[in-house]
This record gives sequence, structure tokens and C-alpha cells, in this order.
Amino acid sequence: MKYFVKGFFGLLCLVGVCFGVRFESLVEARKNNRVKAFLDVIAYAEGTFDAGILGYSLRYPYQWFRGYDKHPGVIEFKRKSGELKRSSAAGRYMFLQSTWNGLEKQYGFADFKPFNQDLGAIALLYENDAVEDIVQGRFAQAINKTNKTWAPFPGAPYGQTNTTMAELQKFFNDRSVFYARGGVA
Repeated sequence: MKYFVKGFFGLLCLVGVCFGVRFESLVEARKNNRVKAFLDVIAYAEGTFDAGILGYSLRYPYQWFRGYDKHPGVIEFKRKSGELKRSSAAGRYMFLQSTWNGLEKQYGFADFKPFNQDLGAIALLYENDAVEDIVQGRFAQAINKTNKTWAPFPGAPYGQTNTTMAELQKFFNDRSVFYARGGVA
């Protein structure tokens, strides 16, 4: 456990107190086939799924970064619809640096390695009260609860939606079957 957590907050997580959601709950949820499938849905919508394990090393606008010591923290600027947009999104789930910093403090993540990125995404699912919906197969409800966290999800208010509910539902169903049959993430 010490490998994944550090400092005072990490010690709290080791004894099971992580300011609302228990650290162990994140680890346990990561074992659930539907949760794994939903993590794949996030990666698919964010455009990192097809990169496989390398998706954990992508940053906006789909450039590679090296090392998992910390969130890369690079802010990129891109013109979209005449407006200059900026983003520090990175990793498989395109965490903004400010979001990751909050998760790092709350859960004591020692680095930006894939395991912690998965746990960080699950923590955000818990924050949005979506984990039970995912576990119970209520996919649309989970998407609707998390579309303010992940901009490409249908119904997100950021103008970045590039997927449909039907497309994501099919992908979720396919990935759920994959994991139920013993597929490995």
C-alpha cells in the first residue's frame, strides 16, 4: 500500500479514512467488471482507449508525456470556434491538473501511474454518486451524473461532446462482456 500513497493523507487512507470515500472502496470498485468497463468508456470518449496502456501517457492535445512521477501539468492552448481554449488534461481519463491535485491531496496518491489514475477516476465516479449506478448496470444514469466531469460525454455543458449515448452504451456492453469472460484490463 505504501507504494501508492504518501504523507499524512496516505496514512489516513491506510487506516481507511479518505475524507468521504474509503481508499479500500476505490481499490475494491476497480475489481468490478462494470466499473472496469465504465473506465474504458471514459477512455474511449476521451480518445485514449485505442492507445492501450500508452493512453495513460497522453496529454492534451494527444501528445505523449514521459514519466509518471506527477501529473505533467502542461497547459496547452488551442483555437476552437474562434476562441482560444486552454487545457492541462492528461492521462487516460484526461485529468485537469487542478482536479488531479485535489485527488492527490485527498487520497495521498504518490504519483500519476496507471493504478492511481484508475483510482482517481473511480474517486470522481464516487463524487458524482455514479458507482452504484454503474455496478447495477444503470449506464445512462451514470453518464448523466458524470457528464460535467468528462466533457465528451453526452449532455456535457462544454461543447466537446463527440459521442452518443447509444455508441457509449454499446461500447460499455461490449467491454462488460469482455471482462465477464475473463478479459484483463
